[in-house]
Amino acid sequence: MTKRTAKELWDALDEATLDAEIESELAMTPEERRRALVKAGYDLDEVHAQADAFFASLPAKAGRPQ
Repeated sequence: MTKRTAKELWDALDEATLDAEIESELAMTPEERRRALVKAGYDLDEVHAQADAFFASLPAKAGRPQ
């Protein structure tokens, strides 16, 4: 077996860390996610208002019923 380079080792570590983070988030209920976001300092009313403004700014798709 060939020895891995430092970059290959870091890439594997990053991938494993990301996979663990994704699995942790997927295991949470919506309410647990809300609490985690609030604990992290997010104002959910502000986030929702920003999302609403963003989606309102998108052009309507042709042929899409209003």
